[in-house]
Parts: sequence; structure tokens; C-alpha cells
Amino acid sequence: MDKTSSKYSKIKKASHFCEAFLFVNACRLPSPRAFFETFAELNYNSGGVNLNGLLNYNKKFKQGAGIQMSLIDKPNNLTPSLGLNGLLEYHFGYFFASTRAEIKMRTDWDITVFSGFVGVGFKI
Repeated sequence: MDKTSSKYSKIKKASHFCEAFLFVNACRLPSPRAFFETFAELNYNSGGVNLNGLLNYNKKFKQGAGIQMSLIDKPNNLTPSLGLNGLLEYHFGYFFASTRAEIKMRTDWDITVFSGFVGVGFKI
């Protein structure tokens, strides 16, 4: 396994934990959602904004799509990242289950990352 693959697998494990609990959408029109992630083992942070739009807003099962713009903050190096998201949510009362697929272009490693996240949220 090369150096980049090893770093990516560590990021993937940490990112599943962070993203699953920060996933909240409560607006039918494209709505911004800010996020911040810390990867202490890899010595860097990532923060940005997701702009997502939902279809079937008044139904229990909702679909959506969006874009993600973020900055990756490594020691002495700040690089941009751009991603596309696909969303599926099922709402029951104040809670909802969600899944997200993501394609992200990372300029810090010159790679494209494909990932998926699953989570449970609470509407606020």
C-alpha cells in the first residue's frame, strides 16, 4: 500500500464518524450547511459548506442533491476541495434516517474520493 492509500484509509475511518452525526437538512430550497472536521492523527482540519436541495419536501421519503465547497488545512498548506452529493432521507416525527453518496475532488493529494455515509438525525 502506498503512502497516499494509507492516509486515505485513516481519513475514511475518521470521516465516517464525523459526518454521520453532522448531517442535518431541514429546508426545501437549497440551504447552506457548514461543517468542520478534525483529523488529529493526520494533523489536519477540514471545513466548508454544503449547498443541498431536497425534492418531495412534504413527503416522508426525500431525495436531494448538492455541492460541497471546502478548505483542507494542513500544516503550512491550505487547499480547496470540491464535491457533489446525492442524498436520501426518510423522516419519522422529529427524527430521520439519511444516506449520502459523495464524489470529492481533493487538490491536496490530486485524487478523486468516492464515499458514502449513513446517519440518524434530529430536526431542529
